[in-house]
Amino acid sequence: THAQERKSEEQATAGSQKEISQVERELNANEHEEEDRKRVLALHKSKRDEEEKSRGRIRNQLQEDKRERIQAAKDVMEAKRTLEENQRK
Repeated sequence: THAQERKSEEQATAGSQKEISQVERELNANEHEEEDRKRVLALHKSKRDEEEKSRGRIRNQLQEDKRERIQAAKDVMEAKRTLEENQRK
């Protein structure tokens, strides 16, 4: 009968709408997951870049300290030589 057919069609349409809504929710969830993933990757890259900069600054400071120690050692050796020469005179 016509009423039963219409009811079946309405149920089928409602079922399709429900499926479409579910698919849309899943797509939205996937988009949010992708956005979250990109945000996490960006944060990780930013942190890694900052760590690299810090390591670079530390490396530069160590090299500068080494140069200063070498120069100080040279200055001490020169002062010793000068002192010894002056004592001989």
